[in-house]
Amino acid sequence: MEGGPERLADYFLVVGLGQNVSRFEPLPSTEDVDLQTAAADPITDIAVVFKKYETSPKGYHCIEKTPGGHTANLNSGALFGGAIHLAYCRGRDKAPITEISVFYTSSKQPHPPPLGHETVAFSVGGRPADLNKGGTPTYITIKRGILYGHNTAITELCLIMPGKGEEVPAGYKQLQVDLNKGLVTPAVFLCYQTSQVHPPSISFTPEIISRFPERDYADFLLPESVPLFCLPSGVSVEHWDRRASFPLPSFSTFALTNERGICMYGAVVAFYEQMSETEIREDMRESLNVSPEAVLHVTKCICLLSHWPFFSSFRAFLSSLYRLSVSRNTIPLERYIGNLMLDAPFPTMERPRVQLFIGCEQIVFSLPVQTPLPLSVFTHWSLLATLDPPTLLSLHSLLILEQKMVLTSARPALLTSIGEALRSVLFPFSWQCTYIPMCPLAFSNYMQAPVPFIIGVDSQYFNVFEKPSDVCVVDLDTSTITLSNEARSLLTQKPLPSKPLRTLKQDLKMLAAEVADLNPGIGFAVEVTPIESDLSYKTDLEQIDVKIREAFLRFHATILCDYRMCLRPLLCAPSERSRDASLLFDQQQFLEHIPVAEWPFFRHLFDTQLFCVFVEQRSFVHSESTALLL
Repeated sequence: MEGGPERLADYFLVVGLGQNVSRFEPLPSTEDVDLQTAAADPITDIAVVFKKYETSPKGYHCIEKTPGGHTANLNSGALFGGAIHLAYCRGRDKAPITEISVFYTSSKQPHPPPLGHETVAFSVGGRPADLNKGGTPTYITIKRGILYGHNTAITELCLIMPGKGEEVPAGYKQLQVDLNKGLVTPAVFLCYQTSQVHPPSISFTPEIISRFPERDYADFLLPESVPLFCLPSGVSVEHWDRRASFPLPSFSTFALTNERGICMYGAVVAFYEQMSETEIREDMRESLNVSPEAVLHVTKCICLLSHWPFFSSFRAFLSSLYRLSVSRNTIPLERYIGNLMLDAPFPTMERPRVQLFIGCEQIVFSLPVQTPLPLSVFTHWSLLATLDPPTLLSLHSLLILEQKMVLTSARPALLTSIGEALRSVLFPFSWQCTYIPMCPLAFSNYMQAPVPFIIGVDSQYFNVFEKPSDVCVVDLDTSTITLSNEARSLLTQKPLPSKPLRTLKQDLKMLAAEVADLNPGIGFAVEVTPIESDLSYKTDLEQIDVKIREAFLRFHATILCDYRMCLRPLLCAPSERSRDASLLFDQQQFLEHIPVAEWPFFRHLFDTQLFCVFVEQRSFVHSESTALLL
């Protein structure tokens, strides 16, 4: 871990509603759009309709067609029983539906309803809502969230028929149960989309309320855009029902690159506070259409900005600091902040673990496990906890071929975690193009750039804005990729070498099983109990991290076998022209030693920036290049 100042953290910030109160504009061309209010009302009820006898109740929307225009009949092709359709209604006067499942029983494979679910037992006309008349009884089940407060609720439903060429829509999850169980009938699957559902709110531009230190470091100027990365959707002023409870604080991360190409990392804990009367402006109450006596709440966050991605340690520190701020505490919070930023030493090979106490809790900053690979503190196991191996392999292939990639998730911290892990497993290559793993709404026009990029956005973004046609969208919540036409053509016509790819796929399947056995989970709410310190559990995850990186490295080493024999000797001093990859690397000689079927992939690879830099680093050796191990 070299190349940056030996400070654990560079800046501590408090970000929220500042003195220059101004409405938040997500994009210059969409001033009136607010992602927190643009989402549809949540779905509060699902009904079964037997079309032969019943009609949808008032206020319900019946799913008549599939996305491909086919009749959305759950009894399609059956000789008896008539058409069966699903209908749903939206609203905010009832607890929203947060989960949906299918309950069926059979002597061979009982499938009880999930814990906490209620069964849609009767149709709108009072008949048993069995979706499989004459066969195994099959019912829809639902789980509800809380009526007053914040929910991740179901906001869209659709039915698809894969047998007729239909795919799961982007951003939707599919229930893996065929709702049309006839012997000769087409399979029908239910898909749903979830979104964050908030109380009535308005958004304002985030500002730095306070900071430490007050002056910028000469070697690390504080970027002006940091507040937008801390609160990407702006500062939310909300009116809650008096029966609502405070939502848990949430943790998120971001990364940004300065003009010198240096990556900076941010760790954020966001929370709500009740606004005082002096903070509330009259236009806020008018916009929310509430009485002068109404209580309003506002989002605020605390942030650590550093050259080093000690995300787990920063999360523990900020979580503890927040808990102390809402507790009886005799020691000023500033003392804990100063201790971290001014007194705590940086971990070294001689002193790999640095312990820091905040309140009665111990925070540990440590160097990662030592391996021949470059040091990394990223959690690579999150790749297999989030993405299934085939999806991860497709994503990795697209990155090597330098395609435009957009990562989406309803969990902001997941975006940076996955983005950093994806960049890390590219080793010995390095991503050379635009990289914004957690992109504020104000910067989302980068998705129109004509160059390759990795950009992460909130999953609600594409509920409001159109997806660019030349961009691949990876939904981390559903482990699905929506390919652009170019990317689909590349994966078909220029596939990666098949034998090494099969080996990598087998390795990832075994590692995915190990991750599933440990069941680490990826939660981003701030803990309200003491932080777990199970060292053996942490060691197991660290070992899996190393295995994942080694699996990708073996794949890259295999496909680049004997590449050094094709490096051309340097005949002149380094110059702009002499750094041309075609002059440094004999492409034709390399191709002559591999199967012809692999030529399309390698010819595309030779034109990428990551391969050009790879060759240049090995032709012009420099002391800081840890990637020269391969």
